[in-house]
Amino acid sequence: MIDRVNEEKPSRPNWARSETSDTIQVTGREYEFIRDDLRLPKDYFPPQAKVISIGEGLSNFARQLHEKEGVDIIAVDPIYAVRGVLNKTPRTPEEISKIFTKEFSKSVYLTKFQEGEKITGPNPEQAVAASVYDLPFKDASFDRVLSYRLLEHIDALPAFVEMIRVLKPEGEIRMGGALINALPHQNKLLPGLWTTDMGMPIFLSNRGFQQTMPWLAKRQLSLYVVLNELPHRQIIRDDFGAYIAGVLIVRKDEKWPKVAPVSKDRQKQKEKYPFLDQLMKVDPQTLELQKQPKLAAPTC
Repeated sequence: MIDRVNEEKPSRPNWARSETSDTIQVTGREYEFIRDDLRLPKDYFPPQAKVISIGEGLSNFARQLHEKEGVDIIAVDPIYAVRGVLNKTPRTPEEISKIFTKEFSKSVYLTKFQEGEKITGPNPEQAVAASVYDLPFKDASFDRVLSYRLLEHIDALPAFVEMIRVLKPEGEIRMGGALINALPHQNKLLPGLWTTDMGMPIFLSNRGFQQTMPWLAKRQLSLYVVLNELPHRQIIRDDFGAYIAGVLIVRKDEKWPKVAPVSKDRQKQKEKYPFLDQLMKVDPQTLELQKQPKLAAPTC
């Protein structure tokens, strides 16, 4: 079991105190989707690995990862402070919505859930109500720190400081669903995302990401990305040559991370977009990209 430095749970999530929003957003993705999006290979978890999933929401990722693969995993999210949100019995989105409405007198927007669908979420025994900025665990507690669609919702620098603190020396942070672009033909990672407004391309800078990069460089942490998606807009994808660096990986050592191989149905797409699904190393100081060196052929 993981040592916790503070067992006391907050009375309610920090974001729930906001008076500027009338809606609470709670998301969740299926175990198979998150595992694939994070590009986790079969041998990703070391024996007896300690794992934390941050911003788990009502996903069944932690539950299924433990039940199917035997991984010792803890799910962290501030919503777990809401009494009744976690239960061993699956509930519908409508039932979950009533819980939040009663607690906060606000409506809840359950993304990625269909009407009438049963929601499981993590086991209550796995769940810890906490913020990514204040994880109640000792230094160097985890071999793997995982998250999906977290980067766009947090202040990146203090979050990375805390995630690095609880990471073991040979551990790894892997974040999926990152909204960051790369221009691999120019060997460049961009500190944000290209999109369009009224048909015109605009660049949305991610200030938190920009502030985090010098901090990673100063501490000599290794940063990697997987170019796992293509932009929806043709002008961004074809004219600019941009890819989505949807998976961010940070390590304390210099070992190249393991990434699951591309599925066969993506091979034809790779003929037109050769950098799709490539793993690349990033210089946090300059944001220059480096291809993974090929392994030397064995000599007889």
